[in-house]
Amino acid sequence: MVAILLALVVLAVVAFLLAMMMCLWELGTWLAQLPLLRRVERRWHAIPHERWITVAAIPLATVYGGILLSYGINLLSDADGGRTLLGAVMLAFGLGVTGWYYSRHAAGSYQRPAAQVRNRRVIAEATKALAHRSPPDLRSLDAHRVALLRANRLGERLATATDGGWRDAWRRERRWLAVLAVAVVAAPLPALAVIAWRLVTQPPTAGRLGGVAMLVGTVVAALLAMGSRRYRLRRERRLLGRELQQGSADLLGRMFDPTRGERVPAPVLAEVAATLRRVYGTPAGTAHRPDPTGDV
Repeated sequence: MVAILLALVVLAVVAFLLAMMMCLWELGTWLAQLPLLRRVERRWHAIPHERWITVAAIPLATVYGGILLSYGINLLSDADGGRTLLGAVMLAFGLGVTGWYYSRHAAGSYQRPAAQVRNRRVIAEATKALAHRSPPDLRSLDAHRVALLRANRLGERLATATDGGWRDAWRRERRWLAVLAVAVVAAPLPALAVIAWRLVTQPPTAGRLGGVAMLVGTVVAALLAMGSRRYRLRRERRLLGRELQQGSADLLGRMFDPTRGERVPAPVLAEVAATLRRVYGTPAGTAHRPDPTGDV
């Protein structure tokens, strides 16, 4: 009986810690939605993948992994405090995180968040191409136009999309996170039932009331974290959709579209003429034709 009660207490404590971590993670992700941090995120996503790996990801993984490893080694080698369990945990965590990243990078399987980065890269590449003094060739311009139209349609779907309610949102959730949320909510329930039975059969004490408050707070915190995640993901999708719509529409407006009846730029005409001459050759008798606008 004592072993069962101890196991229930351990499960409740673990569930409490996991619920607090879920709440802290949600708080951090909400702070990342600040306008300043969103601008920084857009700049990071505009960096090409290869440059991001070599200039940003590898140095960051090295620095953070080195901090974790050095902190764990210092805790283990502390003569006054003794070899603490926290030092071993930090050392193992540092080795695990660093090894996981470098192994995935060496295998070529490390990828940035695909959806946001891929679509923001489309707008960044088109912006860079249009910012050059020399206009892009027709093939590149058409490729940018097709990609921007695709991003614009995706942005329209994201800006007007709904998650379909709790059931559909739960089905689209990551499996490991759904299992973790169910485990965190269900783990305190047996201990809560035991404490409630004790409160009914015996006089209440401060310790038992505190245990009830902790267990109920664990369940409430986990449910609030999952509800906050659903609302945050829906908001992020709509913000990304509006961003893609506005960015792609602005760039498409700056591009030449022959269906509008606009005047064709001179560099485009020169490129078309060069392509025709390269494909069909220069007609005979036209190589030394005099310029009719020149002097006689």
